[in-house]
Amino acid sequence: MQKSLVVIAKHDYLALLTAIIWGMFTLIPNSHSLMATWGWVLIWQIGLVFPVSWFLLLLWQQKIHPLGNYVDWLVSFIAISIIISSLFASFYHQGCWYSWAAICLIASLYAVTSYLKTFRQKYRLIIAQGYLSFAFILISLYLWLTETLIPEKSRLNILNQKYNIDLKFDFSILELRNWAPIGHQNYVAGYLLLSLPIFVGLAIIQKGWRRYFWLTGLVLGLIDLYSTSSRGGWLGLAATCVVSVLILLFRSKLSRLWLSLASLGVLSLLGTSLISNNRLNSLFSGGEFAYRWINANIGWQMGISRLFTGVGLGGVPLLYQKYRPAWAGRESELAYQLHSTPVQLFAEIGIWGLLGYVGTIVLLIRLFYRSFKFNAIAVTEEDLDLEFTNRTIDYCIFAGFLGYIIISITDYQLDNLAISGTLVLFLACLLFSASPQTVKGKSLKRLLRTKFFPILFTTIIVLSVFFLYPINRAWQISSQGFIALSEDKIDLFVEKLESAHKIAPWEAYYPYQLGWNLGNISLISTNPQQQQQLLQKGIEWFEKANQVSPYQEFGYTNLGWLLLRNNPAAATQSFVKAAELVPAKQGNYSSIAISLLLQRKLDLAVEAFTLEALRDPLLITSPIWKVPSLQPLYPQIINNLAKKYTELNNKYPDTKYWQTCQISLDWWQGKLAKARQELQTLPNPLLDIILDLEEGKKDILSKVDISPDSPAKLIITAWLFPQQRAELIQKAWVLVNKNEIKPEILQNHLDSMAKAQSFSQWLRENAPSWSYRKERTGFGIVSRHLDGATPTDFNQVTENIPMETWFSSLFSTAVYAPEIDLALMQWRMNLLKSL
Repeated sequence: MQKSLVVIAKHDYLALLTAIIWGMFTLIPNSHSLMATWGWVLIWQIGLVFPVSWFLLLLWQQKIHPLGNYVDWLVSFIAISIIISSLFASFYHQGCWYSWAAICLIASLYAVTSYLKTFRQKYRLIIAQGYLSFAFILISLYLWLTETLIPEKSRLNILNQKYNIDLKFDFSILELRNWAPIGHQNYVAGYLLLSLPIFVGLAIIQKGWRRYFWLTGLVLGLIDLYSTSSRGGWLGLAATCVVSVLILLFRSKLSRLWLSLASLGVLSLLGTSLISNNRLNSLFSGGEFAYRWINANIGWQMGISRLFTGVGLGGVPLLYQKYRPAWAGRESELAYQLHSTPVQLFAEIGIWGLLGYVGTIVLLIRLFYRSFKFNAIAVTEEDLDLEFTNRTIDYCIFAGFLGYIIISITDYQLDNLAISGTLVLFLACLLFSASPQTVKGKSLKRLLRTKFFPILFTTIIVLSVFFLYPINRAWQISSQGFIALSEDKIDLFVEKLESAHKIAPWEAYYPYQLGWNLGNISLISTNPQQQQQLLQKGIEWFEKANQVSPYQEFGYTNLGWLLLRNNPAAATQSFVKAAELVPAKQGNYSSIAISLLLQRKLDLAVEAFTLEALRDPLLITSPIWKVPSLQPLYPQIINNLAKKYTELNNKYPDTKYWQTCQISLDWWQGKLAKARQELQTLPNPLLDIILDLEEGKKDILSKVDISPDSPAKLIITAWLFPQQRAELIQKAWVLVNKNEIKPEILQNHLDSMAKAQSFSQWLRENAPSWSYRKERTGFGIVSRHLDGATPTDFNQVTENIPMETWFSSLFSTAVYAPEIDLALMQWRMNLLKSL
């Protein structure tokens, strides 16, 4: 690799600087998140300026060559589409910001392609890329092993031995998948799909220890891909393997026996990985399909609403909740991207983005067809010449593109420097092979030699510097403000964030952070005068943020809670806007109900609480109903809920969900006989055992309907055998939460059980509870700013711990169930219209 870099450095220092920056963002841990923090944001911008400067230098020297094969037309089409989309973007500045980066990548394609003048030069670049990919895999596996796998395995082993259970490593938990070093498992998988075929090609081309080196990289890369547990990555690998085997069977001179055996080995490897990984073996699970389907629907609505411009690059996270369908429920409440490249491009650029995506695939197919038609793969000693080397590399690049096209359907990754840089390099290599310098278009070459293009692109780059300055300046000042906040220098924090907002008033992140932090400080302030001042400032900044970004439920919900103290009517209006954006979000209708209660609009408050309980049945088990102001409403809410269950059961007799909720409500009210009768038509093993317990039946634990190690059954056993309670409660807790119960929570369970007269009474009246504020974990990612604090909702959530932890299945709350949200839609609309 060092030799290759020296060659590049001699040829052009800008090429070397470009390689260094792109290599840095490939290997630095969590690089994609670092791109959204101050300091690093400036570095990656400089990293894009290097290839653009390289391009301009070559342009002024008249050394830029056309790409050939109609690619220049395709690239021009994409560039013009991006520019038009930016000019008409819903959020103009964000559109220009992302478009600038995209145009820089297009310029880098011309720079890299013009740099390639010999096959040997291309070969050295691919070797350098191979070494970079090998380093990527080593860092990825090292970080995952040391920071995730080994610590988690050790933790689970301790729990398993201590509590005599069998917890296993769970790939379905996002934090346990291999994110390193780019920052997300799908990014890692996308990069590996591009890189692994190169290892195959280099292992074929090179001999001796180098061959074993690349084969080692291939094996480690496959292990790395497995550790990401990426479904899109697995599909991409499967498609690449199947197509490669078919091509080898028809075009290679290798033994059919060995190819057949190798094919069986590949299929066995893919099958084993699918079976052994608990996330991969749920490849077509309903939750994952629903998530993609919702995002595809949102992308379609965005694209079709502005067919010829799209919503603009960078507009998806800002407009996501505006286009999000009501039937989406609680699945995918917010998103940074639409998890599909064609869907994302259609949403942001309109029909031109989709045509550009399809055009790129057609281009690759055309290049591959030309290469496939005139060449055959033959691995013999005589064929290992430069021509064969070039051909082998090209086939491996095609294989990488094939795998990446598959994963691009299920994910969007073009904003990642490591991946976009690799795509540019590989495409440049293919174009060099397909269009040698001697046969490139003469007319376009003459056009590039005029002064028009150098002047035009130089002007664009100079103007972009002026455009980027306020963005970077505001980012820098806000970073200083967040440092001041961490040191409790509130006035300095406010001063810095206000300055950042003045410089970049189109950026909602700064007023959001001011509104939330000032509002949060007001909640804990003991000085009434200071509390009121901070509260008012927090309200003002939230209102400004909502004007800048009017389609974010977060802003309206938390503004509503700040308004609630002094202006419940205004709070209602803010909560209504939040509910319109995300109707099924937990707490939205409860917030409306509380604001109505403060206005003495009791009937409307009961209706709002009922709508919340219909979507979140566990709400009726919450200890909040012991609050004096809410106690009188509880019977009315229960009665209203029962009436609506009856109406829904009559209207949707085939939907078992409402029947299940009705049975659980009857049990919770103490209507045991009615619940028992209803269980005959709709069995529920857990509730059946609880009713047996209430009726004093014997040998209830001998029922085989529920596993002996079921956490809920362990709690029932703990009730029946007080001497074993502590041990059984701890075990049940670990089985659900995968960590040990805190001593104070355990003691609360023991004390409350000892005071209860019956099991149901314990759950209804004596059960321990907790209150907390939910964290907005995706706030920074969606905002593409990670310098500030991660907000928590101002609303306090109070929960019945046993019901939430072990018995939530009795009050099933579906994350995604369109039939439920569609059934509730009219009632929701009626309430919101009345407000």
